[in-house]
Amino acid sequence: MITASRTGEVLGATRDEFDVDAATWRIAGSRMKAGEEHVVYLSPPALAIVRQQLDNPSNLSHWLFPSPVGDG
Repeated sequence: MITASRTGEVLGATRDEFDVDAATWRIAGSRMKAGEEHVVYLSPPALAIVRQQLDNPSNLSHWLFPSPVGDG
């Protein structure tokens, strides 16, 4: 909700899609409904959540929000 993105886009977010220095999230066109790359400019609260996930030592997953049951 904080990024106005679809649930599937958020749950499928990978660590490499984020540029915290530029405060952006680049979603590949292959993951977008319209088929075109989409850039989300992250607000300070959204960026804080992304940083927390990226800096979390227990999150060694490729995914930004890994499943608590498994990495898939």
